[in-house]
Amino acid sequence: MSNYGGILDKYDGDSVMAFWGAPLLPRFDHAASGCLAALDQHEALARLNQQFITEGRHPMTTLMGLSTGSMVVGNIGTQSRLNYTVLGDAVNLAARLVPVNKIYQTQIIISERTAREAARSVELRTLDKITVSGRRESLAIYEVMAHKGQLNDKRLRGRDLFENALRFYFEREFQSALGLFEEVLAYLPGDGPAELMCVSCRSFINTQPDDDWQGITAIQLK
Repeated sequence: MSNYGGILDKYDGDSVMAFWGAPLLPRFDHAASGCLAALDQHEALARLNQQFITEGRHPMTTLMGLSTGSMVVGNIGTQSRLNYTVLGDAVNLAARLVPVNKIYQTQIIISERTAREAARSVELRTLDKITVSGRRESLAIYEVMAHKGQLNDKRLRGRDLFENALRFYFEREFQSALGLFEEVLAYLPGDGPAELMCVSCRSFINTQPDDDWQGITAIQLK
């Protein structure tokens, strides 16, 4: 995180919280910096897992959520105990995005604003439109896949097919969407998001959604 100007906020159980763009350490590329730091951690863990496997130990996984927005930053607490931290809706959203990775079998999910501000620095994939606990409005979510320009041909083709399939899905063209999602799996075997969307498409082919369906997935995880 330090390579990208991040501030380690706290350890909470088996999780770590960090933020970018504090008032005294401004970063106008804070969204990109957070995404790049997440990718670097993911790559470092992959190397560590190779060592664990060689030693006969179980590999570890990490799930990350990033969100961008206005928040309160500073020393918060009482005179006897202060904590330099961040508070706000964007902070809560980032925390709620972390377990969403379990559903899509991804590792780094970011909010729509983060995706918009980091798009020049990282390769992204649109995943879905969701609602999460504590928020009424829906939001688009994105997967951070790689540093910009570092997707190989298969992953690039799979990503593009997935996003084309997603457009058919939101337009209620479930048979067409299913065909493309299945094609994604030819390029990205075992891809969690594609497998999940195939299940949804088959379900809607059998039973059409209500007329007011907008393609929004309600996430109940906290």
